[in-house]
Amino acid sequence: MSIPSGTVTLLFSDIEGSTKLWENSSEAMAEALERHDQLLRRAMDEHHGYVFKTIGDAFCVAFETCHDALRAALATQHALMRESWPSEAEIRVRLALHTGVCQERDGDYFGPTVNRTARLMAIAHGGQVLVSGVSAELLTDFPADEAMLRDLGQHRLRDLGRPEHVWQLQSPLIPSEFPPLQSLDNPELPNNLPELLSSFVGRDEELAEVRALLGEHRLVVLTGAGGSGKTRLAMQAAAELLDGDGEGVWLVELASVNDEGLVPNAVASAMGIQEMLDVAPFETLVSTLSNQNVLLILDNCEHLIGACSKFADEVVRNCPRVRILATSREPLGVEGERVYRVPSMSLPDDEAETLADIGNSDAVSLFIGRAREVEYLIHDSDVALVASICKRLDGIPLALELAAARLSAMSLSQLNELLDQRFRLLTGGSRNVMARQQTLQALVDWSYGLLSPAERSVLCRLSVFVGGFTLEAAESVCSNELVDEFDVANVLHSLVAKSLVVADRGLGSVRFRLLETIRQYSAQKLLDTEGDEVALAVHDRHADFFIALAVNGDRGAEHFEKNRSLDVEAENLRAMLSHCAASPTRTEDIMSVFVSLVWYFVSRPSYDLVPYLADAVKRHGESDTSLFANALITLGQLEMSFSLLDDAKVAAAATVVERGLEIARARGELALQSRALGIMAMNAARRNEVDLAAELTQQSIAAARESGQPVELGIALFSALGGRIGDALFTEDDVTRIIDEVRTIWSDIGYGAGLAAVSSRVAHGALVRGDIEMATREWRHVLEVLEESGALWWARNARVNLAIVLAGSGKYDEAGPLLRQSLREARRSGFRQDVGPLIELVGSQALIEGDAVRGARLFGAGRALNVHGLDIGTLSPNTQFEDDFERALESSFRAELGDEGFEAQYALGAELSVSAATELALERSRTSLRESDQVGN
Repeated sequence: MSIPSGTVTLLFSDIEGSTKLWENSSEAMAEALERHDQLLRRAMDEHHGYVFKTIGDAFCVAFETCHDALRAALATQHALMRESWPSEAEIRVRLALHTGVCQERDGDYFGPTVNRTARLMAIAHGGQVLVSGVSAELLTDFPADEAMLRDLGQHRLRDLGRPEHVWQLQSPLIPSEFPPLQSLDNPELPNNLPELLSSFVGRDEELAEVRALLGEHRLVVLTGAGGSGKTRLAMQAAAELLDGDGEGVWLVELASVNDEGLVPNAVASAMGIQEMLDVAPFETLVSTLSNQNVLLILDNCEHLIGACSKFADEVVRNCPRVRILATSREPLGVEGERVYRVPSMSLPDDEAETLADIGNSDAVSLFIGRAREVEYLIHDSDVALVASICKRLDGIPLALELAAARLSAMSLSQLNELLDQRFRLLTGGSRNVMARQQTLQALVDWSYGLLSPAERSVLCRLSVFVGGFTLEAAESVCSNELVDEFDVANVLHSLVAKSLVVADRGLGSVRFRLLETIRQYSAQKLLDTEGDEVALAVHDRHADFFIALAVNGDRGAEHFEKNRSLDVEAENLRAMLSHCAASPTRTEDIMSVFVSLVWYFVSRPSYDLVPYLADAVKRHGESDTSLFANALITLGQLEMSFSLLDDAKVAAAATVVERGLEIARARGELALQSRALGIMAMNAARRNEVDLAAELTQQSIAAARESGQPVELGIALFSALGGRIGDALFTEDDVTRIIDEVRTIWSDIGYGAGLAAVSSRVAHGALVRGDIEMATREWRHVLEVLEESGALWWARNARVNLAIVLAGSGKYDEAGPLLRQSLREARRSGFRQDVGPLIELVGSQALIEGDAVRGARLFGAGRALNVHGLDIGTLSPNTQFEDDFERALESSFRAELGDEGFEAQYALGAELSVSAATELALERSRTSLRESDQVGN
């Protein structure tokens, strides 16, 4: 048959779990694989497919039409299902279809379409056929009596590029139900890897080498010049290593961290680890990571080399299952580190004459892809120029991207000529500096030199933004005597066209950012060309803009939108606080930000930012102003919220609140009094001083009513319903009346997070009454609202409650993923409050699945942790529903194991530490009982 060329549909396949099948029975697997190959080749041949590559058990096939490819996939799965496989070598194949332009050379294919197809296949399960969005559009007229496509929605593939609209082949001939796709959106693959505008290109050898190094070493450092692609390679390698085990992959972006002492805080913030105030963040972090299986990416370490070296050394020594992948322009200098110098991208051969000849060069693939993004098409006649440009730019990714962007305004020959005139490769500079560093510096100098004075001015001022910015922010910060506010947009558009600014287009909005190398270059240029005084003024304008954004209220009808915008601006908020902290005149600005965003900070959580407020209060000194009183109360509230399990810290926080209350009383500030009294009431309840808590609560409600501020009244009333306070003060009718009043108050102002909190309280009341259906419905709603608002700290509690009520109702298909996600979050964050009930419920699930021994052990572990939680006041007593569930569960265990067998396993579980019990709960099979016996308290 003829070899398909141009636009083709690719079909990729591989066998799920083939490595394990070979390990279990190599002889049976060899026979099964031979039959597998026969069936696949027959299906491909019958539907005009061209097998252009096989890698182990994987097939790579090209089709001229998408219809042929889909029929081949259907025939393949049908044939595999009909086959009688040996039990020790049951073959399950996953397939993926994607359509696009491919570069063909000597019967092989290259280019982004090949990579995208492979990434799509990687998220499928055995027996499943996935179809990309572009292929699905070509199949709209496919006969429905043969097969249909089921919409699985948008999914992030492992290339970190744009999400793919994924469809699944549906037919009566093949299975239709599968677990969630193994995409980056799957909660079983915990990560914070960012979504990038463009897909990963090439680097197959480098990826394989980095993955292999991480398999053998716990500290791998990628070094190389700025712009060499260290960060992108690290993120891609990490994405491909996500396998559902442990706590996943976490990217720690250090570019915006200027203080070496904040490196542990940055790691904790990225992972959501709860820091303990007044305890060194470093100690808290190492302690929490000591029992975790996690891969950390420390990105851009070079300006914090000492702190990063210390952190990596301590983690390697004390956290045996943590791996670190660092990027830095120099090694960390830690014993046991493995340094991998990131090379430039592979270059084309000298003999290349056609695009097919140079298509296997990663540098060429990147250059052509980025040229296509500015609508510049490369032809065979351009091969010599493309090869020359890629070679002279030494295959440096950033250099290639900057050069390709120039094609929006010039031809390849003009670009090549400008390189001759303005760019002297590998010349000048110190001999001790790598040539690639000289190359990149020269290229950025060249790009900067081509800018107009107005463009240079704006670019330098944009360097104060961290993590991106909006047009409105740029207009506010960057206007000056050369560029008025109105013209900033035009200059910004020009900088985007020249690839010095990146425009990320979302739904209905555009956000801009500078590549880190360009940001650092521009920041230095700002100092060099305009001086310290102007640079300070630009940072002041940046701070003023984000202070205004922060203090514009965090409750009301638009608070969800406001919170999402604050989430996006997290790096800029941090930069603003850091700048204000360095200025003795801006303590009130810091206090205003925290006072305005207290509930936002609690809901995220933002414990690593609290020291900014504590320091501002200390530097400001005693004051009798309303702002100072509010700042004290806010500081105490935040410190108390993040130190629930530490009596000494809670007591210190309570003292701070009392200082704020004294000032509020002296000033007659009723709303502030109400909030302070409410915080003190909750603290009293925590100490089991119920009468005092009730008295303080009544005072808080009275002050709020007298203040006439509905928000504060809603908070005071809702706080009164919590736990022991509500039991002491209110009857059931009182509770219903208060809930209705709070709901009315918060509905009037559109406070969605508050309404979600009310729904959570309603759900708890329904559970107490035994109305499981209502409790489930309300907690589903709460989780949906909080996740939408980005309040992930509060959403975690809702997820735990929903998991508990679903599992308690026997709905393990729904509860199982929520239980696992909640346990992983608890283990990662070091937050122990709800671990006991979760572990107990996983034990019940194990019993249902036929693993009574493991289940009884988990039941014992969970009960023991629950008793501890009740003793220290972090758990509420069981409802009747929960008590009935536990009694029935224990009876089932005894019936299955006998009294003696149950009590033995229960006792073993009760002795497990929280980390060992969590580890056992996250095991999917019966494997680790012997190991868990050896894990002590």
